[in-house]
Amino acid sequence: KNIILMGHSAGAHLTNLVASDATMRSDAGITNWLATVLLDSAAYNVSTIMNDPTHWSGYDEPFSGGQSQWDAASPTLVLSGKVPPTLCIVSDWPGAHGEDDAANTHEWVDKASSFGTTVVRRDTPLDHGDLNNFLGMDAANPSLAEDTTYTTDFLAFLLARGVVFAV
Repeated sequence: KNIILMGHSAGAHLTNLVASDATMRSDAGITNWLATVLLDSAAYNVSTIMNDPTHWSGYDEPFSGGQSQWDAASPTLVLSGKVPPTLCIVSDWPGAHGEDDAANTHEWVDKASSFGTTVVRRDTPLDHGDLNNFLGMDAANPSLAEDTTYTTDFLAFLLARGVVFAV
């Protein structure tokens, strides 16, 4: 119960896939966790991405198995019930690989919310790499000039779930 699932980019996709897929969770022995934090994953619906002929070619090798693999690798499509609270941090910059991160996130957020999951979507003007690299920095750090409440908002999400930070 004291586990936070968290990942960035492809790691956020895998984190969300485990969080969303009840069979995968059961097979891995994950029965309960406190919350999930997804840092800028575009791959909420791999099927949509792969069916777009203009998708980034970097998806081709890992998703070479065709439609059934794409569906099974899509957190939006495998989500079938309420999951613990989730924070989705989304860069306002264009997708790192050309996809629309905002739209892909929105589809999963709507579905998860329809099952009663508490979902906080937190958009940021930080780019794909910076939102990962700058998480945890004090608001006074010049790197966070474009988003001075970024770390504070992240910590508030965790504190609201009972996470205690020891120094």
